[in-house]
Amino acid sequence: MESSLLSELSSDAIFRTGLVLTIGVVAWYTLLLIASMTQSGATIRGASQAIYCMMMEILGILLMTVGAVPTIYSVLSGMSFEGTTYVALLILFTAGGAIFLWHDQMLEDVPNASKLVSATIYTYLLNTVGTVLSLVAVLS
Repeated sequence: MESSLLSELSSDAIFRTGLVLTIGVVAWYTLLLIASMTQSGATIRGASQAIYCMMMEILGILLMTVGAVPTIYSVLSGMSFEGTTYVALLILFTAGGAIFLWHDQMLEDVPNASKLVSATIYTYLLNTVGTVLSLVAVLS
């Protein structure tokens, strides 16, 4: 019994996850853009650039976290990885840092009125995530 390529892809968990992630990012971007346009003096181009830069900064932070946490765990637990694993984790951390710094520099060129709402949401989102993670780490 032959099935089409589309039905094979749609049954795959990776495809569904990618689709949900894409729809979630577009929805988040749209909501932030609508909220940013309520600020007087904000432009669509500036607000879009600010949202993009902040999303890429979050991606950079995630990449740095993925590169750093296993390394810290291996040092604290006394377990060692192979050299290629450490190099891969270092590349992830470096790529995340470069992405973060590059987009942070791009964000400097965006007018304050255009980035005010998204910067506020970004700041408090990171504060909330950090507080929750710290609380979970202390309690476990």
